[in-house]
Amino acid sequence: MVSKDAKAHIIEAAKRVIARNGVHNASIQSIVEEAGISKGALYHYYKNKDALLYDIMDQSLKVSTDIANKAKSGQYTSEELQEILVDGIIERFAKKDDNRIQYYLSQEAMQGNGELHARFKEKYNGWIDRVEEIMTGVYGLPPSKINQAIAASLIAMVDGQVLQILLEAEIVPMEEYREFWRRLLEVGLPAFLNHLAESELSG
Repeated sequence: MVSKDAKAHIIEAAKRVIARNGVHNASIQSIVEEAGISKGALYHYYKNKDALLYDIMDQSLKVSTDIANKAKSGQYTSEELQEILVDGIIERFAKKDDNRIQYYLSQEAMQGNGELHARFKEKYNGWIDRVEEIMTGVYGLPPSKINQAIAASLIAMVDGQVLQILLEAEIVPMEEYREFWRRLLEVGLPAFLNHLAESELSG
């Protein structure tokens, strides 16, 4: 197998193990047995379990980059981009195993794993940039100091809702989440952005 195919094979095996056993019980040994490879072969691509898990999370949660590319392409209307964004958020909610990996790695980063902490910081900065690009594509957003705060807050909302779903709080049915995000993007966020624009003009 070439490098790319080998990594994809390992990732798919790891995802199957995680689906069966959970993140904490997905050992390197169980992953290599599932993949039918040696530990040495796995360590050729990943120096430890966290590096493998980060790669799984990174691949799974790249939806914001895909949507940003569509927003920049100029091939979609604002309404179409809003629907694409809502679909992407709901798709994120459904990826429970991948979301568990994200929170597992987040905990490791907060408990002193410096390498993971640095990678998460870089990843969140990238996500914020992508969301800003999406907002520009959807709303024609002009440059503003508050854009990053808006983007970061939208990401935090998604992360918080993901955590509720993982904890099986069952506070809100999925269709109501969809309706909330549809209305927020269609009505709520544009009204807020208009308010900001008017405030800047009057200021």
